[in-house]
Amino acid sequence: MLTNPEAASAADDAITRYQAQIAQAIPADDAGLRAAIISAITLGITVSRHLIPNHAGRDVAPALEARRAQAHSCRK
Repeated sequence: MLTNPEAASAADDAITRYQAQIAQAIPADDAGLRAAIISAITLGITVSRHLIPNHAGRDVAPALEARRAQAHSCRK
């Protein structure tokens, strides 16, 4: 994805640290694999949301937040 070798290396280092932090919180034998999957999903959402013009996708988070706020107000 990144064509600049220094940027690619920096991103790889950051992703590796991020996955290690996630893996520490997962009490399973395959924590590293699960952390890699979570990281891939998070990166995919970030790319989709910020770099690719996808107006429908940008509406998802505010819509979910509105539904959560509505559900929270109903509990009171």
